[in-house]
Amino acid sequence: MLEKFSKAVANMYWAAQQSEPALFRQELLDLACGLVDCDGGALSIWQLATTSRGDGRPERARARIVTLIQQAQVQPAPAFCSSMPSPHALNGKSEFRLHPVPWIKELHDDESIEKLILLGDVNSTDAGARWLILFRCSDRDFTARDAALLDAFWHLAKQSIDINLQYALSRVVPQGAGRSVALVNSQGIIEIADDRVKDLLLQEWPLLRGVALPKTALASLLATSSYRGKSIEIQASRKAGYLACTMQKIHAATLLTPSEISAVQCFARGMTHSAIAFQFGVSPHTVRNQLANAYRKLGVHSKAELIRVISDF
Repeated sequence: MLEKFSKAVANMYWAAQQSEPALFRQELLDLACGLVDCDGGALSIWQLATTSRGDGRPERARARIVTLIQQAQVQPAPAFCSSMPSPHALNGKSEFRLHPVPWIKELHDDESIEKLILLGDVNSTDAGARWLILFRCSDRDFTARDAALLDAFWHLAKQSIDINLQYALSRVVPQGAGRSVALVNSQGIIEIADDRVKDLLLQEWPLLRGVALPKTALASLLATSSYRGKSIEIQASRKAGYLACTMQKIHAATLLTPSEISAVQCFARGMTHSAIAFQFGVSPHTVRNQLANAYRKLGVHSKAELIRVISDF
């Protein structure tokens, strides 16, 4: 059994370096199923599900599990994670029926699933949980030995998922290229990014904590491959099943016309509307309009904010 485990781990790390993320997750799940002789399973990573290969009765079971996961949008749920051991085996229909988690409870009447074992990522990020869910269609229980093997494998699997994403990112942007790039999945979750991306995202969408794009930005990227916000601009291309998003800060000067920039700079130095108008040969009314446009375009509401923003000019 130790030899089988070692071989599975070696194959997993090799695949992490060589395979694109979607294929790697399929390979990882197949290795987990083979390790403890399961009929199938599902791997849920940041709200995206991968299922093991197969057909017939196991295929119906996989489809049911994935459907329930997606409907529930399984999240880290700290109370659930802290109260549920990982691995967590359910070896009887009564255990399904009495389970506190609704999507697990729903499986008690599914004739294609007899036994289930779950491994969750208690320390998963705000973007969502990572789950490995395996099942058997027979009445053969998951043993303590099965649980121990899967626990050790899952610990290494989570590391290999991160390694795989690092390799995927490096294939999109070579190391040292000096660009702010993120791999965004179909749900808008940022699965991996370089260090500069989170700072840019926090400036634009602080409530999302730098782990996801809002639906409006995701829709724009899917439709036009670009998005322009208040403080960042994003260009996207499809790579390895992801949106490879290149992000850059929008400099305030690019938002204003040359005459607006001149008016703002003079105003920030303490000049009055009349003095600015005299210097540029326009009316004070024109200067007031230029400053009002600048305030609106820059999203500021006071002279102090204006001075701070134009310090980048």
